[in-house]
Amino acid sequence: MITIGPITVNVAVCYEMRNAKILLDQVMKGTCKYDFIEVMACKGGCVGGAEQPADSSAIENQIKALNAADAQDVTRFSHENPEVKAIYKVFIGEVGGSMAKKYLHTNYNSKSNLL
Repeated sequence: MITIGPITVNVAVCYEMRNAKILLDQVMKGTCKYDFIEVMACKGGCVGGAEQPADSSAIENQIKALNAADAQDVTRFSHENPEVKAIYKVFIGEVGGSMAKKYLHTNYNSKSNLL
């Protein structure tokens, strides 16, 4: 669960397609509720993707190193990034405003009828 201001979003992330199927089955049965699901096809996401060593211990070490670096980073979320804040202040203006919608937002069409 992630809370940004007054909004709380239930988020799930899974690696490998076999895990995506498990998660999708849970969603379809109504045993879990997520507003956003990120599915990364490769073990470890892009870290374990194409052109990476086949040795899983090397991938595990890369994942640990990236997670450790991320944990030590002062700015871990884009909405807390001073440069992003400056862009909003100077150019975009209000979060969720017309300029933000024009340049940063996209629209999605429901494909749930295809499930």
